[in-house]
Amino acid sequence: MFLALQLDRGNISQELSDTFLEDLGMNTNDFKTGQTIFYVSFLATEFPAQLISKKIGPENWIPIQMISWSIVAFCQATLTGRATFFLTRAWLGIIEGVFIADVILYLSYFYKSKELSIRLSFFWGAYGCTFIISASLAFGILHLRGYEGLAG
Repeated sequence: MFLALQLDRGNISQELSDTFLEDLGMNTNDFKTGQTIFYVSFLATEFPAQLISKKIGPENWIPIQMISWSIVAFCQATLTGRATFFLTRAWLGIIEGVFIADVILYLSYFYKSKELSIRLSFFWGAYGCTFIISASLAFGILHLRGYEGLAG
C-alpha cells in the first residue's frame, strides 16, 4: 500500500525528465505551485481525516482512501493543462494526507510496541524501493509515447 502511495510521489519527479511541462503548457513555476498545493492539502487534511478514521475505523477508511487515490491517479493520464494538474495534485494531497497515520494506527491494533517498530521498518523500507521502481516504470511508460493517442 505504501509502495503504491510513494510511486505517485516518485513518478511526478520522473515526469520532468520528459516533455511533461511542454505537453501541458506549463513551466517549472507551475509545477512547483502544483507540488505546493499537494503538500498544503496533504498537511491540512491530516487532523480532520484522523477524526473520520476514529469514527468509522481504519479498516473501513483505508480502503476508501486507496480506491479514491487510485481513481485520481488514473485521471492524471488525461491531464489537459495547468488547472487539471492543480486539481489532481490537490485531490491527491487530500486523499494521501491521512494514509500514513491511518496505517500506523491500524498496525498498532495488532502489534505490541516492540513488534510494531519492526513492522514499521518494513513500511519505511518500502520508501527507498520506490525510487528504483518508479525510475524503471518511468522509463517504460515514457517509451509508450503515442500509444492509444496518449503522450509518453
